[in-house]
This record gives sequence, C-alpha cells and structure tokens, in this order.
Amino acid sequence: MKHRLFGIGIALIFYSCSLYGQLGIQMLRNPDTSIKEIFFKKEGGIEVLQLRYYGSNNAVGYFVNSTNCFAVSSGVLLSAGMAYVVGSPNMSGNTGVSMGTHGDLDLSQIARGPTFDAAVIMIDFIPHSDSISFDYFFGSEEYPEFVNKGVNDVFAFLIRKKGTKAWKNIALLPNGIPVTVDHINQQRNSQYFISNTRPSPHHSPNDTFDKDKSDLAQYFMFDGFTTVLKAGTKVEQGVQYEMKIAIADVGDDLYDSGVFLAANSFEAVNYIPDIDVVTEKEVVLLSKNNHKIEMRKRDAKMIVDLFLSFDFNAFNISETDKPAVEALAKIILKRNVAVEIHGHTDSVGTEQYNLDLSRSRAQSVAHIFNTGGVDSSFISIKGFGAFKPLVPNSTDQGRKKNRRVEVVFLDKQ
Repeated sequence: MKHRLFGIGIALIFYSCSLYGQLGIQMLRNPDTSIKEIFFKKEGGIEVLQLRYYGSNNAVGYFVNSTNCFAVSSGVLLSAGMAYVVGSPNMSGNTGVSMGTHGDLDLSQIARGPTFDAAVIMIDFIPHSDSISFDYFFGSEEYPEFVNKGVNDVFAFLIRKKGTKAWKNIALLPNGIPVTVDHINQQRNSQYFISNTRPSPHHSPNDTFDKDKSDLAQYFMFDGFTTVLKAGTKVEQGVQYEMKIAIADVGDDLYDSGVFLAANSFEAVNYIPDIDVVTEKEVVLLSKNNHKIEMRKRDAKMIVDLFLSFDFNAFNISETDKPAVEALAKIILKRNVAVEIHGHTDSVGTEQYNLDLSRSRAQSVAHIFNTGGVDSSFISIKGFGAFKPLVPNSTDQGRKKNRRVEVVFLDKQ
C-alpha cells in the first residue's frame, strides 16, 4: 500500500523553489480556452467543436521547459496532483498531494481498480485529413518503487467516432503496448525510459542517478520519465470524433504522475506511413566504408536494403559490416518504430535450405539490433529464401545482390 509522506504545506515550499528553475509552470485561469489555444497546431487541419476540462484547476497548467532534458519546449501539463509542484527539485521519491476529486470510470476500467484525482480533457473535433497525431511525454513518482506492483497511476488518450461506444487508446508504443510505469522502466522498453532518481535519505542505495541529466533532478519532481513519444491514429476525414485525454491516481490519491502535451503538436495530416523514418542523409552515413545500402518504398512502406557481405551459404555478419547494422539500430531507437527483418538468398540450393538460411541471416541482424538496445518485441523476423529476388540469379553479381536483408519499417497507426 502506498503512503502519503508529503502534504500540501511541503508542496507549497517546493513551488517557491521551482520559481528559480528552468521548468516554469503557470496555472490556467480558463482551462477550456487555454488548452485549445496551446495544444492545437495553428491551421493544423482540426476543427475543434468543443473542449471541456474536468478536474481540479490546480491539476492542469501551462509549462515552459528551457532545460535540455526533453525536446518539448512548452505545452499543457495534466497531473494527478498539484501541477505546479512538478516544477520542483526532486528532493523526495514519494511526493503526493490529494486533490480531493473523483476518479474516472474509463480509467478505472483500464486500471482494473478505483481511480482518484482524475484530470480529464474532453474534445469534440472534426479532422480534415485522414490521420491525427501529437507529441507528449509522461513522468511519475511511482518510479522505481511501484514498477510491476500493479498499483500504477493510469493515463490514456482515448478516441472514438461520435455516436459510438468503444474507445481506442492511442497512448501506445509502436508495438501496441500501452504506455505505463510497468511497461516503460529500467528493465522493460528501457530505450524509452529516463531515470531521475538519485541517492538521498529518501531513496534506496540501489537507485541510480544520471549525472548527464542533472537538470532533471533540479527542475523536475518526478522520479522517472518516458522519452518524447508520438500518439496518432488513422481517422475518417470530415467525420466527427470524441477524444478523452485523462490521468488519475490508482488505488489511492498518492504518488503523483503527469503527462506533458507538446504545444502546437495536435494536428491532422494526410496519412503517410513512415517513409521518412530514415532520411537520405542517414542512408549516406550508413553507406560509408563502401557499404551498399539502399532505401526504397514498397506497398507504402519504407524499406532499407542491407547488402551485407554474406558469403555463399553463410549468415554471419562480418566485423566490416557490423557498424552499418549498429547505426541502423540507433535510427530505429531514435524513431520509435517497429520493424520486420526479411532475409533473402540466391537461388542456389534447395528450397528448404534457402528458407532456413534466409531466416538465419535475418536473425543475425536482429541480434545486433537487440545488442544495440532495440527491444525484441519491436522486431519480427521472416525468411523468404530465393522467392523474392531483386534481380535475376543468372549471374554471380545478381546472386550476390540477392543475398541480402531487408529492414521494413512498419506503419504507426
């Protein structure tokens, strides 16, 4: 069970400290109007019919971030506690303030338990393109004490067509896993996690503190954060939708969390699969040292062809080729995308042998991606043998080009 260790008096002291920091938080006198003006991109293709905020006015604010911790300079902070306390030095691992407000039924269903201190933004809107997206990051005092304890605070970005009942949560990682304390931490999907714990009388000796991100502890109260993520989904152009952006405490009203919604990032655009996840410049960098790497589009998906130096009947990646695969792993981490790895062979050999060999080649690339920090849940592997040649297998040069691995970047939806 979680216990309250700090009350409102201490929170007010933290607020006075935060005035000198590089994370400024301003309370919103009229949340309904202010959120609309801050969150939505100007001329961003979304017609907002109505926006209503529900919860304590002290749980929502406008933040300005001038630290180097996150690539989001300003936006709306939605908190399960006092919003302005979030801009305080992280001097404790267990700050929590009861707001005395109700929970949210939809969040309670997601959390499978009672919720408290819900802060909710309800939006009726019409998109004028066929997809929507916005940027955000999440932070919580429940790191690291309550990872995998089943009592985490909950937030969600729920969307549905007006007049329908079923909500769809789009606060997801690229592999479809919901963004939660249990799903993003030092042990799981750690490429999306930033620790903000440090040795103090209130922390365990086993807690770690990243000195390179010291701004976090000076200006951000939460003990852990996600990296900046993107929420998005396909929609029907010209059709009215409802969206609920909500956060709440679970199990009790303590150990606060917050979600930071990037200013001017909510927009509707023509849906384009992630054809730009690897830029031409990055392909040039990958292709240094005479590596032959090509980028192309197939069936609205972006493909990177790795023409690695596979010997005949071999699947091991040479030390010469390894840096290019490692560089591609960094791009996958940076772009927060899932991939399929397709292995291919030339036409020499039996069908079953080539299928097995092609899968082994894909597995070799996957292993380097894993070593580079890409979670295995973001990777799927397929072997096609000689069934999908790029060029005819009639020459040695053609067969060499067909001995390749494709990395297919999957659509975000």
